Amino acid sequence: LVTALGLPLVLKPRRDSGGRGQSKFTSPSEVADALDALARERAFETGFGWIAEGWVQGVEMSVESFVHAGVPQLHNPTEYFVPRHASVLPAELPEDEWAAVREFVTRSLAVAGVERGLTHLELFRHDGELVFGELAVRPPGGRLMVLLKRAYGFDPWEALLRLELGQAFAFPEAARRTAGAWVLHPGHGTLRALEGLEAARAVPDVRRITLKVALGETI
Repeated sequence: LVTALGLPLVLKPRRDSGGRGQSKFTSPSEVADALDALARERAFETGFGWIAEGWVQGVEMSVESFVHAGVPQLHNPTEYFVPRHASVLPAELPEDEWAAVREFVTRSLAVAGVERGLTHLELFRHDGELVFGELAVRPPGGRLMVLLKRAYGFDPWEALLRLELGQAFAFPEAARRTAGAWVLHPGHGTLRALEGLEAARAVPDVRRITLKVALGETI
């Protein structure tokens, strides 16, 4: 693995997202110890297994693409403003860089043979180069579907359904505004107190705040 992927190297479970359960290793011995531990725990036989990846330096972003008859109808760039926590779309990129990203994504969709639907491609921008992360033929997570509707003024779920049925959809030429979501997570522990919820709701342009836990719960 180290010969093929280099160091640092990342191991992570296939079934999780958002970096859950991933570990970063900087030496062959660390990788060997981690693989031995996974073997002892029979981790390779549960869930969907594990993935090994080479570590990529750079700024990570994603592009959401709506595809009809093999042709992308709309590309949306999403900025990972705070990785795993905050996303903003559409990202503001210099036009030449955005043109390169669009061409990169279009070529990736063609290589993968995507004919229809909605895709979520993650990539890294580093020293003028684009590095492929992953391509998922599915709606994105991280509240991005809500942000797409807010920013562009159309229902992305309706668009996805129509594309999957082989129907065309009238997409807007450009976004009407910028939209963002920020997931606030305090870390592991017991929720003892909560402050500032109403103050946060009173911030201009904040549309919705959701709290999924109650006082006393273990996070």
